[in-house]
This record gives sequence, structure tokens and C-alpha cells, in this order.
Amino acid sequence: MAPYAIAHLKLGMQLQQTGYQFASDQRLGVFLTNTLEEAAKKSERLFANWISDEANAAAKIKRDAPILVVLGNPPYSVNSANRSRNENGELVFIGKLIEDYRQAEGKALGERNSKVLQDDYVKFIRFAQWRVDRTGEGVIGFITNHGYLDNLTFRGMRASLMRSFNEIYIYDLHGNSNKKEVAPDGSKDEMSSTSCRESHYSYVLS
Repeated sequence: MAPYAIAHLKLGMQLQQTGYQFASDQRLGVFLTNTLEEAAKKSERLFANWISDEANAAAKIKRDAPILVVLGNPPYSVNSANRSRNENGELVFIGKLIEDYRQAEGKALGERNSKVLQDDYVKFIRFAQWRVDRTGEGVIGFITNHGYLDNLTFRGMRASLMRSFNEIYIYDLHGNSNKKEVAPDGSKDEMSSTSCRESHYSYVLS
């Protein structure tokens, strides 16, 4: 809610300074919604109805508008609050999209534990990929966990991304204490501002 309100405030003030006048039925194209859902359910409560109306308006844009740029810093949580299945066990919108990451070259990966594919950041990448695929061209810029770069379970995700995009650039800041990595100069790789600048690497995903 806070970023949504601030965006409206700042953009409204900026437009006012330029002398722009809104038409009576015109609004800023900033919407409050859960990116990973198609639309919110209707509710009897006034505030919830407003949220639902916002989500439904955003859903039309997410589904139909020719979006060319998707930017973000999605959450990292393997225990995602954005469930892939509903209470009846049926795959929801994002759950269906994630299923594509469970296979490579048309064959199921057969992973016993594919829970990492349910991480929030993976779902946001998958949504962005789907949205750019629908437009036919576009750019994605995300700050994410780097687990998908070399984890075997993500090979279907990597293959899918390479099919969708002509170019993929990844700047890995490292700093993952679990991997016991070292900086290029042999020192301990820690997430200080200095080590981030000096020890990042670029990849072409493969």
C-alpha cells in the first residue's frame, strides 16, 4: 500500500507542476495488485471491494497490454505465501506457469524435491517471462537470489529462459556464506559495498 500511495502522490505532484490537468474520469496508470494473481476475489467489505477493483483493472493490463519492461526486487521465500494450488488442490495461474520449469526438452525432470521452484522470486521471474513472451519482445530487470544459476533442479527454468530471450546478462554479487566462496583476490567474499563492486561476475546463462 505504501509504495502505491507514494507513487500516486509523487506523480500527481510532478504532473501538477507541469500544468497537466486530469480529465474527470482519468487516473494515473498505477495499480495495487498481487502480480502473481489474475484477479482478486469480490468481497462485501468496502475496502476489500476497492482492492478487488484495483486488482481487476490491473489484471486487464497484465493480460492484454503490450508490456515491454518488467522491473523489480521480488521477495525470496521458498515457503511462498503465493500458493501454486488453491484449496481444492487445483493449479492456480502462477502454478500453471511454474509447471513449465519442471521439464526440459519436453521431458519431465523427475526431481524428488522441487520445492525450490516454488520460491517467490522464481514465480516472479516466470510471470515476467510469460508477460514478455505474450508481447513478443521486452526486457526484464530483477534483483534476485542466485540459486537458479547452477542448481540442478533449475535446469528446466534455465532452458525455458534461454528459449524466451535472445540475450541474458547476470551480475552475480556472490556473498552466499553457504557456498564458502572467495573473492578474486583470494580473500573472504563478504557482502560489503566494496566486495560487491570488486567481486561481481557476469554470465551468459547456459
